Amino acid sequence: MIRPVLAHEIPLLCEIAFRSFYDTFIHSTTEEDMRSYTDVAFSLETQSKEFNDPNSAFYFMEDELGVFAYLKLNFGKQPYDGTILDNPMEIQRCYMLHSHIGKGIGNALMDFSLAEAKNRGYKTVWLGVWEFNERAKSFYSRYGFTHFAETDADIGATKQTDWLWKREV
Repeated sequence: MIRPVLAHEIPLLCEIAFRSFYDTFIHSTTEEDMRSYTDVAFSLETQSKEFNDPNSAFYFMEDELGVFAYLKLNFGKQPYDGTILDNPMEIQRCYMLHSHIGKGIGNALMDFSLAEAKNRGYKTVWLGVWEFNERAKSFYSRYGFTHFAETDADIGATKQTDWLWKREV
């Protein structure tokens, strides 16, 4: 089931966001750089501020055992590199706990995201993906996304690059 995150669940959002991001990217940086990034990005203060942004929405995916994935959508946000897209929606975060990778969760979250874009009248969906995340790039390609730009996506002092991808709704 995919459902909106509720305000009282922001601490759980912080936990799921941290664990899924950490497990996905710890091999690409140092523990110190990871912690310097995640201590800010997934803090209660940061997540509360993002949650209360009227141009963003958070969703949990859960089953009878609890929450195992989350999604953050940004409405009307243009890409970081200065590209101007026609009426865009960003899929900023689409993460799951590693125990759920390979179970079709990504497909369900992407289908939900694209349906949200269509239902809300957006014309273009875009996202960023780490340049070396081949699994994610293959996944986005299957959904018709194409690479259009690059941007810095540093984790602490670790220099990284995200590829920006887009598709029409």
